[in-house]
Amino acid sequence: MRNELSKRTLITPKGDRPMNKKSEHEKEQDRKAWDYAIGMSKVDGGEPSQEFLDLVEKEINGEISTKDMRKKLIDMYAE
Repeated sequence: MRNELSKRTLITPKGDRPMNKKSEHEKEQDRKAWDYAIGMSKVDGGEPSQEFLDLVEKEINGEISTKDMRKKLIDMYAE
């Protein structure tokens, strides 16, 4: 039984990482930075997809890291 519990604890599905705990202040700073970046993109005629906006929201909330977000974007647009 102990081995089974250890295996379950040590082996997790790829991408199953603990959330990055962000303070409300950090989230607000991240939101402002993303709003600015998205706004600059819109000035240049770009329009972010809903998938991108969903990833931004997850990154702001600490559900995924910036590194994970970058990988997901590369995978999405490489198709």
